[in-house]
Amino acid sequence: HSGVDMELSAALKNRRLGTNLCLLGRTHSAMEERTKRNNKKELSKSFWVEARRYMRYATAVYGQSMIRAAELDARGRFSKVKGSVTRDVISHHIDVPPEDIVWMDVNYDGDANHLRHFIAVDHRHEKVVLSLRGTFSLGEIVTDVAGFTREFCGGEAHSEMARTGMACGGTNRATKFNENKGYEFIITGHSLGAGAACLLTILLETKQLLPRSQKMRCFAYAAPPVYTPLEHAPVASKRTTNFIHQQDAVPYLSVDSVRHLCNTLVAVDDLDQTRMTRRERYQIILGMKPVPSHLVRTVLEAKDQNPLEPKEGAPVLYIPADTTVWLQKMKKNDSEDGDYHYSTTTSKELVQRGIRVHPDMLLDHFPPRYENAFDHLVEDD
Repeated sequence: HSGVDMELSAALKNRRLGTNLCLLGRTHSAMEERTKRNNKKELSKSFWVEARRYMRYATAVYGQSMIRAAELDARGRFSKVKGSVTRDVISHHIDVPPEDIVWMDVNYDGDANHLRHFIAVDHRHEKVVLSLRGTFSLGEIVTDVAGFTREFCGGEAHSEMARTGMACGGTNRATKFNENKGYEFIITGHSLGAGAACLLTILLETKQLLPRSQKMRCFAYAAPPVYTPLEHAPVASKRTTNFIHQQDAVPYLSVDSVRHLCNTLVAVDDLDQTRMTRRERYQIILGMKPVPSHLVRTVLEAKDQNPLEPKEGAPVLYIPADTTVWLQKMKKNDSEDGDYHYSTTTSKELVQRGIRVHPDMLLDHFPPRYENAFDHLVEDD
């Protein structure tokens, strides 16, 4: 597409790709240590309780295996629900009676073009919740990354997420079940599901597909960048909160950001071959030697030293959320002690930061890690 594949191959087909990634990862870690995140919007106890609740919905739509993994990882135990009835396991995880899960399409069949989802009516909290399932397979990870755009609600959106989100039919079913006046409509999801949730929120707001008096919010967990420009979706963005756990890379993944990552890898490779001995290279990778200033400078200046031409269908995309909450483990004596704190940032600041290479950039993406963070933050609040 527009020569992007040729552009990326210079970095990704390089036989020194592993070494370059390790050097870049060490450099990013050094840069991170020098950056203090002081931005922090005060968030209430009720907000954290809701954020944890809807993260459980986002986990539950993956089905039994993910729920059991979250129970074990986040709470050190398996679900008490025995048997193989998925509805009962989901019901227990989201704390809603089975009969109030009014639509369920969660059985995974390998079709990355079909966005699985369920709808639950939470009478206790007076909510109708649509939960959209996220990345489950390699094919769907490709969908996350292969984000060329299409026209969407006055702007441009990640084409595959816009298509799968609109095709799932979940919004039509959810509105049909919202018979109780005053119930708020909640859209939630993780990963690809979060991106689709953001776009559905824009669609519902822009096209005025819900009654004017209908309350609506979106809780997005690890949403990738899916829309531009943000100025075309101001109300939907205000309704949306996005969350990032630790070093999760998915909230930075777009064609544009991957292009810049590969551009930086090429710059690191050039420096590696001209100004580093093999010994120095591996001392840096193994942490036996600090990252030299000229390597940090090369990474910081890569965008300006070798500017990339804009590509049609691959603009700079943003997460359409007014606030992104960054869930971070606290450190004591250079070791993570399991407690969490948070900072807040904006979609434009995330784009400026770009993809950071880190050993946990994929592991930090999984729902159990998000659930674990929310459990700590709710208890510590």
